[in-house]
Amino acid sequence: MLSDGLNELGYKNGNVLPASIKGIEANQKIIGLATTIYAPHGNSLPFHLAIYKYAKNRVLVVETGNYEDGPYIGDILTLTAKLNLSQGFIINGYIRDIEDIRKLDFPIFCKGAMPNKPSKKDEGTINHTIKIGNVEINSGDIIVADEDGIVVIPLDKIEKVMENADKKLLKEEKRKGLIKNFNFSKAQELEDYFDLMTKDVREYILNRKF
Repeated sequence: MLSDGLNELGYKNGNVLPASIKGIEANQKIIGLATTIYAPHGNSLPFHLAIYKYAKNRVLVVETGNYEDGPYIGDILTLTAKLNLSQGFIINGYIRDIEDIRKLDFPIFCKGAMPNKPSKKDEGTINHTIKIGNVEINSGDIIVADEDGIVVIPLDKIEKVMENADKKLLKEEKRKGLIKNFNFSKAQELEDYFDLMTKDVREYILNRKF
């Protein structure tokens, strides 16, 4: 619903991050304000620094430049972040020590796990605008993540997004009611299902050339 609300405001694909970034366990959820981190070329140093200084009550969102050759964090720094009251990690990359991290009951959305050691060098940024996929993310944006995916909501748009999402929810509940009470045994033609369809599907059928 939130991504639908962002679509209504003109955000492409509902401001959703790539589906390759997933929770490391089922039913994980994150809701919180972002701290943005740019950590290119496998460099975990800005991630470490953000855990110490910018983790409290924040979701650490890490853009890696699509680095694929190693992980960014293991169980020790994850434990540190949890005890420093971080609300979770969103990483466009990999972690390690995944079995031990799962025992910490700390939400992480990432691409997966790799066993090799991260590097640390003087490059990258904290609290600057980053881009993951087609989505720009700023520190202070609202991150909402669950099994369906990750949505980024600009803080100044939250009221309008929630308003749009509530309207969408009401429409969907009404449509579900129509579906539950529909007499499917009597429907024969596509037009018989018009009451169940969205407007764009109805228009397609009315204008079809087959």
